[in-house]
Amino acid sequence: MYEMLYEFTKTECYLKSIGAGIIVIGFWLFILFIVIRTFLKLRKTLQAEKIDLNQVKNDDEYKEIRLVTIIVIMATPVVMAIIVFIHKDTFISYNYIYNEYKKGNYYTVEGEVENYKVYYVGRDEDIRVIEFDLGGVSFIIDRDYEVYNEIRDNCAIKYNGQKLKIMYMLEKDLDLDKYYMVGFNDKTHNAIVKIEEKVE
Repeated sequence: MYEMLYEFTKTECYLKSIGAGIIVIGFWLFILFIVIRTFLKLRKTLQAEKIDLNQVKNDDEYKEIRLVTIIVIMATPVVMAIIVFIHKDTFISYNYIYNEYKKGNYYTVEGEVENYKVYYVGRDEDIRVIEFDLGGVSFIIDRDYEVYNEIRDNCAIKYNGQKLKIMYMLEKDLDLDKYYMVGFNDKTHNAIVKIEEKVE
């Protein structure tokens, strides 16, 4: 019997393709929330003080905040469109990989983990790299590897002798001319799409 440790999903396609854009979107939405909240709060305060709506609309501070609010609201769709456009090709590539995986365009290897090692690289040695062999196939999980964060955070690959079944894809089987080969290790030219662990 096998327990699933990892599988490449449609949600991951979106998250990985947008990447840093998620932070930008989140930050922009936060600004939008603050601006609108400030605008409504000031309007409510001025109305409470002056009562007359015409006087509120003529207040200089109100005019400034209203202008900023309008600009931010109008700019929001533009910001979203720019982020989507910038990451469009990456998303198409991840989506392509996902669809090929679901079509069964992958290999399966099963056995015990061998030659397992973990080391750190980078200027500050903060990039964790995991290397191991399984059933004669070599895998390297590094910073650019599609499932690196997932495997690192959940410690999917743990030790020599661990009994696993891994589904993986090869670069050579995909359309290199049409899509960016996101997620494939430069040395092994493969990408893991599913990991299962044998349990007693």
